[in-house]
Amino acid sequence: MKIKTGKRVILSIYLSIYLSIYMSNFKFVSMYALKEFYSILSSYLSIYFKLSIYLSMFSSIYLSFIYLSIYFYIFYLSFLLSIIYLIIHHLFCKILSILFNFSVKYSRFKLAYCFLFIYLSIYRVYLTSYFIYLLIYSFFVLGMHIYLLLKDLSIYLSIYLYKSPI
Repeated sequence: MKIKTGKRVILSIYLSIYLSIYMSNFKFVSMYALKEFYSILSSYLSIYFKLSIYLSMFSSIYLSFIYLSIYFYIFYLSFLLSIIYLIIHHLFCKILSILFNFSVKYSRFKLAYCFLFIYLSIYRVYLTSYFIYLLIYSFFVLGMHIYLLLKDLSIYLSIYLYKSPI
């Protein structure tokens, strides 16, 4: 599997600059950059994972388990960071809704606050669905790597058992 991360990084930088000029919205650009970071991180991890399997053919089988444990730690950290970000964003939207209810009772600009709250609600649903997509994607990548590890380990064990004198 060929991975052209250099072109992907240049394209993501170009698109994030273009979107920041066009949309003038820092959160949208940071979400796009976060998605690109996840995809680049998963591609680098797949390279390291394949290297660990190839190295296990020449050295010991324990090296692939070391690389898999590193992958588990990175996956666990990314999973925790996305959950923490979802919780912080949910609390932020709750505070905004409390402020909105307070401002509707004691303000003259009720229509402007209504439009602002509708925009923030739509943005919150979009952001929440985006992070759920990232979690599902990271679970899929982790499952794919575990499947490849088990498949390659079964091949290496069958070769080892075939060549070993019993």
